[in-house]
Amino acid sequence: MLGQIRRHIAKKNEKLFYIFVLFIVAFGISIVHYMFLEKDAVLSLKQDDVSSTYYAKYHYLSKNVNNITFYFQYEKDGEIIQDVLGSYEINNHFDIKNIFKGYSADEGKITVKLIDEDTCIYLDCSSNINTSKPKTISKINLLENEDFSNYKCYFISEKRLKDKNVYTLMEGESLKSNSKIKLHLTYE
Repeated sequence: MLGQIRRHIAKKNEKLFYIFVLFIVAFGISIVHYMFLEKDAVLSLKQDDVSSTYYAKYHYLSKNVNNITFYFQYEKDGEIIQDVLGSYEINNHFDIKNIFKGYSADEGKITVKLIDEDTCIYLDCSSNINTSKPKTISKINLLENEDFSNYKCYFISEKRLKDKNVYTLMEGESLKSNSKIKLHLTYE
């Protein structure tokens, strides 16, 4: 009788051992898969709110994006001038839960405000799920001797430039001169 109990316990321990080995192998495969998986940066934007022609709110979803850079573009008589406004860094530190997903994901908000008299753009960026630090990016006096009230502005969502990681957030045309303005974001 004692021999049967020992064999029964040995069989249970053997089963537990095999289950443990399978778990370790699966976990190791997941880690290798995560390390060698192609990690293309992907960003999608959705426009949440347009209260006026000088304000818009966007919701972003990203995978493997480390940095979002905003830049302003001014075009007049065929000449294009670009000015980098600043960058927002997304915190993609290693997280054990992402091993099984195979990517670092984030979602958050981007708010754009145009200030007429100062020709200033304020960008407020914040993350909903990661520990990315909220950031306000602003630049004053983007246009000489003009303000944004001279422009008819359109906020856009999901307008992406061909074959690039670039979105156009806003376009505007001057009501006085033959000039255009744009606000873009690029990510990597």
